[in-house]
Amino acid sequence: MKQTQESKEVDILKEEIAKLKAKQMQLLGKDLTGMSMKELQHLEEILNEGLLSVKERREHILVDQLEQSRVQYLLWFHFRSSGLCWRMRLYADRQVQELRGFLPSSEHSARTPYLELYPEERSNSFVKHGPGSPDIVHTCAVDLQLG
Repeated sequence: MKQTQESKEVDILKEEIAKLKAKQMQLLGKDLTGMSMKELQHLEEILNEGLLSVKERREHILVDQLEQSRVQYLLWFHFRSSGLCWRMRLYADRQVQELRGFLPSSEHSARTPYLELYPEERSNSFVKHGPGSPDIVHTCAVDLQLG
């Protein structure tokens, strides 16, 4: 009796596997010979919905990749610009040091920092122009805007 019950369950599972394989073949567009017009229309609707989902998912992935590329570019640009600003400041500092070598040294200027003699004005300008002072690069800012 137990073997008969198990045998029936095995047969039911085999039938279910065969039906699933036939359904898979139909979804792949193969073995459509026994299908009616209504079944074919239903299959077409299912396939169109699936295709639409695939296209939407692909588009979502492409948009995500594009956004990642944009963020990576902005980060690259920011760090590249920061490096350029650092090199500009280094160059300006070197030029100031060279100019100091040409100027006669006095006790007052040796003890008093430049910014105490010429207080820094707050402005959005990268370059300070003032009487008696060379053009000096004070700040270098790059705005990084995401999203």
